[in-house]
Amino acid sequence: MRSKLQIFASFAHSLLPLELEYLQSIQRLEDSERIRILDTMIANSKEVEAILPYDEQIDKRKYSSLKAWVEERLEAIDVDKEYEWLVRVEVQICTDSIRLEEEKRLLRRFQTADATAYNFIKIYDLARIYRHYLHVRMRYTEHEIVVQFIQKHRTNYEYARLVNDKLHEATQDIIAQYATNATESMRWEQWLSAIFYEPTLDGYNRSLALIRLIFIAYNYRRFDLLPDKFDHQEKLLREGKFYSRRILLNFYSQRLLMFARQQDLKRATYFGYLSIRAENNDYLYYVNNLAAVLLRQQQAEEALQVLRRALPKARQEHNFHNKIGHVAYICLAYNQLGQYKQSATHAKTFFDAYKKAVFDHRWHLFFSAWLEALLGLGQYAVMLKLAAQYSLEDRDVSYSKSPNYLPSIPWMLLLASYKLEKNKVREVVERCFQDVLTIYHHNGSALPNSMGILLGALQRHAPDVLDEVKGRLQKRGILLRY
Repeated sequence: MRSKLQIFASFAHSLLPLELEYLQSIQRLEDSERIRILDTMIANSKEVEAILPYDEQIDKRKYSSLKAWVEERLEAIDVDKEYEWLVRVEVQICTDSIRLEEEKRLLRRFQTADATAYNFIKIYDLARIYRHYLHVRMRYTEHEIVVQFIQKHRTNYEYARLVNDKLHEATQDIIAQYATNATESMRWEQWLSAIFYEPTLDGYNRSLALIRLIFIAYNYRRFDLLPDKFDHQEKLLREGKFYSRRILLNFYSQRLLMFARQQDLKRATYFGYLSIRAENNDYLYYVNNLAAVLLRQQQAEEALQVLRRALPKARQEHNFHNKIGHVAYICLAYNQLGQYKQSATHAKTFFDAYKKAVFDHRWHLFFSAWLEALLGLGQYAVMLKLAAQYSLEDRDVSYSKSPNYLPSIPWMLLLASYKLEKNKVREVVERCFQDVLTIYHHNGSALPNSMGILLGALQRHAPDVLDEVKGRLQKRGILLRY
């Protein structure tokens, strides 16, 4: 039977733990029943699925009023909502159409804002525009408020602009290394850390610094750089600073990535589910990350459910990095379930429609999934034909410079050749063994878990070959996690 509180329960479960922890810290509720409802909301928010029922004996008006209170308090600290309002007011000023209530609110903001505000740069830019609007209308009192704000914070504004420009300079090095591994970016780490922790700087620049620090951590596999930053960001969010739903969902997704790299897949999964609790422009990216973690735990059925729920979003997605990733992870889930025909059909249908996009974006992940499906179907000649037609082995050589590279494509093609010509078994074993050794030494005498997962996946198709590779590695003291 449908609960009378289903609408409220759905609303409550859309909220995130840090949102409710902030609300709990500021609440001054005196009604014991409202406090009990809030406590239930907090407990349920920390679970993947809500488990505590809401008391239907409590007056429904209390649920309604509490819902309105939550929405009002979160909107009051939402930096994205404020930015949208600032842009809207800027248009009104520039078109001489600003309303009296908006002007009152804007003037109050100039009196309360300082250089640490998340949107400080935008607020200051708006003050510079608004002073002209006021001056020509001889509104001296309001003009003086705005001018005082500009004069008081001019130095802070100029510094924030300089930091913003330097952040762009750092980004060029960081993204170039991430994309092509052609530059060095560690030289920016100390400066970016200082910017992120700078309490007198605006929140927007500090957030940009954190994003770039995350990229550096991935560039160098230095994930030890991140935990203290994430802890500090969590503290700020819990205090209601630098908050928006977009920022919070991204925070949870970044926690997923960090715990996944630390092999703490249970916690990674937990944060992954939090990151997809609400939909935004990055929803498909977050879904893909969660699916990848579930697949690493051999939870293909659960991963497939998550991916299927995102199908409507995937169909509308314009970002092919995310769109192709979504298709590839569906195929990998099918592969893990042994449903190779569904996987191969899904991959071919997508490839026929978006061939150019696949090669422009995530061809390696896509073909790794598709070739495994064909391997499972025993279509070895088709695999080799695809590889020759699209020069997959040549592409793989270039891609091997990527820090996240796995030799999945050449290994599967070797296995296809072995299946067609059994005398190639020595070639397969030797190539796989040497590739693992190379990656082992490249990672500082360590293997990424993904290598073990790859060997485990391929073992289903050629257990005799992969068992021999595993045995030779164990004699070298190299253990693989499947």
